Amino acid sequence: MDIVTTLFEGHYDKGVAALINSLVQSSFKGKICIGYRGSLPTWVNQLQKTAKGYTVGDGISVVFMLLDIDMHFGYYKPSFMKKVIQEHPQVSNIYYFDPDIVVTAPWHFISSWTDIGVAVCLDNCFPMVHHNHPWRKEWQKLADNNQKCELNYYVNSGFIGIHKDSFILLNRWIAFS
Repeated sequence: MDIVTTLFEGHYDKGVAALINSLVQSSFKGKICIGYRGSLPTWVNQLQKTAKGYTVGDGISVVFMLLDIDMHFGYYKPSFMKKVIQEHPQVSNIYYFDPDIVVTAPWHFISSWTDIGVAVCLDNCFPMVHHNHPWRKEWQKLADNNQKCELNYYVNSGFIGIHKDSFILLNRWIAFS
């Protein structure tokens, strides 16, 4: 089973609604787990209520999870994904989308991506950060990592897709958060 995760608070609920609509349009089938702080959005009343959450379209269930954490959501992403995996051990692929992202590709394209590795995207603002850039050198110091990395691109944490064989990556990401 594929699970999509996202986190929101405040007015970002509008982005979550757009993300859900885009997943329906892309032919996604699976579960959408939404972590949030504050109140449920008013548009939840438009979803079909079930005993375990909500349904949207055909083959999509939506679960809202109220979070009582003080951590910034930018740092909580891997912990939330790990929590969802622990609660849904049958998951085969897990994805995180920031609530300001919409899916424009057919879902089979995205879901097949994790068959060949971890799915990530370039950062929109800083797609190219040379391997010798001062930021990268500072990141290496922070990670206490003396390995040489000559990648010149920088990935954004706003989207990631991970196959079950690579879930260990979440523990490593959490360690750096």
